[in-house]
Amino acid sequence: MTIYYINAVLSSWLLYYAEKRINNKVAKLAVLAGAIAVPCVLAALRARNVGTDTSLYGMDIYFYARTNSLTNYLTINPSFSITFNLLSWLVAIMSPSLTIFLFLVQLGTSVPVVIALRMTSKKDAYLGYLMYLIIIYPMTFNIIRQAISQGSLVLSAALLFKKQYKKCILTYIIAVLIHHTALLGIVALITVVVSNNERKRLRNLWLGIMYGMTISVLLLYPKLSSIIAAMSGEYAKYLNDGTSEMFGSALFVSISLSSYLSVAIIAFRLKRIVANNRLDPLINICAVGSLSYSWAVHITALYRPSLYLISFFPMLAVESMSHICHPTENHLSAFDRALTSNRIRFILFTFFFCICFAQVYYGILGLHQICPYILR
Repeated sequence: MTIYYINAVLSSWLLYYAEKRINNKVAKLAVLAGAIAVPCVLAALRARNVGTDTSLYGMDIYFYARTNSLTNYLTINPSFSITFNLLSWLVAIMSPSLTIFLFLVQLGTSVPVVIALRMTSKKDAYLGYLMYLIIIYPMTFNIIRQAISQGSLVLSAALLFKKQYKKCILTYIIAVLIHHTALLGIVALITVVVSNNERKRLRNLWLGIMYGMTISVLLLYPKLSSIIAAMSGEYAKYLNDGTSEMFGSALFVSISLSSYLSVAIIAFRLKRIVANNRLDPLINICAVGSLSYSWAVHITALYRPSLYLISFFPMLAVESMSHICHPTENHLSAFDRALTSNRIRFILFTFFFCICFAQVYYGILGLHQICPYILR
């Protein structure tokens, strides 16, 4: 896992340096490009067996696209959406080598996330990027298609926070067209909209429905199993997976993410510092994501819907940091000093959590088969 940690620290430091230390626009843009390029290079140079689906989404797609016309290529992977097939074919045709193809695919995954984090808070985007690169980025070596869709969904929510509705809808449509399971991401967007509504009854009703359905699926699974088993179609192969394969990892992810969320709220008193219309929906989105991951206790691939919600954790970290205010005076008051100390503690807490999470999830449990990292 060492190379992933080096990648995360270096890339997030470049983002930090660009936002806080550079005023020249051209120089800032160059350093920002470097912050995005480093993870893309790491992804581009990985071997065929680094990432469970790298051989399918990376190697095979590239060689099929380079050796077939678009018409033939679309018939090779009929289970993939037409949009993804078309985009992957175009990128492969424009890529003179497999390395460049993998670089561009990772670029399409990471850029929406970086834009969303910077839209949340440019000064604190580095912390969210650090979290993204440690706990989410490694799994993009496996779930490449869904990872692109997740990044687009997070960007869609960031645009919705900024009330850029047309761009939000367009970005969400792109996410759905790339991977149809992104339809489930509408839960996050509805939560954002409802949380900004002045009618408390409507907000409470939606939260009750969201949490109620999440818990009900877990508790009522034995009665729902016959319905799930009868499902057919593109994703039936996922829904009919074994029931115990991910038992330990599902509980670990659900409990650890819920613990991070609880400590962040209680220990740092996020809701008491300043009122904010973005923190509440992010907390609820991440809480439901943490709970829904435990669905995989029963069916392996039921964790897939929760990945869309878990991908909001980096944005939550950025928004949390923005709650712990930036000191502006040279001679700090006692309150400002307390806030500064809280900021440092929150950074250390987040970094320590990410390292522990990744070490267990990827290193010990071996999820997504990204360890050890091997150069091609």
